[in-house]
Amino acid sequence: MKPLKRHFLALAIGAATIVAAPAAFSQDEPIRLSVEQMRLAADLNLRNGQNGVALTLADALLKRDPHDMAALFIRSHVLRAQAEYSAAQQAARTAWQAAQSDTDKYTAAVLMAQALSSDGKRTRAQFWLRRAAQVAPTPAHAARVAQDFGHVRQQNPWQTHLSFT
Repeated sequence: MKPLKRHFLALAIGAATIVAAPAAFSQDEPIRLSVEQMRLAADLNLRNGQNGVALTLADALLKRDPHDMAALFIRSHVLRAQAEYSAAQQAARTAWQAAQSDTDKYTAAVLMAQALSSDGKRTRAQFWLRRAAQVAPTPAHAARVAQDFGHVRQQNPWQTHLSFT
């Protein structure tokens, strides 16, 4: 097993233990989580539709580090799901500005495009999908963005065709 997969497996088991066995903890004792456990718990809650818990965990992570990429991604995703598009866009924009890797830039650009598209701002969403395509970490990611771009373009009432001679 690769070291990275082993690391995530250990985190998943630790988070599952915390999520699955709350009765094991006393009501009087606070539950202490490491930063990685909080990120994993936020992600698991997001995936399970527990948006309120995911947002609370993401906000706690952001109090510790305003540029925590995972927390910014989760925050943007949850706020978009709650139709708080401006706040979702702000979280995605902050993630884009703080991103150090192409993978993080790609994820931030896709989240921004999704928030903009959901807000009815399809032309700006196309711009962000182009940004995502420029930093796509793999050909599969680039293909996914191209597919999303086509979908947004079909929904966009603004069509611009420029020709230069």
